[in-house]
Amino acid sequence: MRKRGRFFRFPGKGGVLELGAMEDRIERLESIVSLQERTIEQLDGVVTDQQRQIDELERKLMLLGQRLRDMQTDDDPEGPEPPPPHYGGGR
Repeated sequence: MRKRGRFFRFPGKGGVLELGAMEDRIERLESIVSLQERTIEQLDGVVTDQQRQIDELERKLMLLGQRLRDMQTDDDPEGPEPPPPHYGGGR
């Protein structure tokens, strides 16, 4: 880029921008980058919170699974319990 007075020529592109227009364009780009940085920071916070929630839910699911297995083995390790004598069972 060669500076000629208040204009800039972009080699290979054939374009010429006035200094003020270039400054405006740079300011817009800086504003866009700043907004994107804030958005990325916000999204990072959301992802971090969601990962914490996932970790907690996985931990709770493991505990519930263990409790269910414990309940199944505590019932009767030899199999299902026969019906009580007063049940009648169709006899």
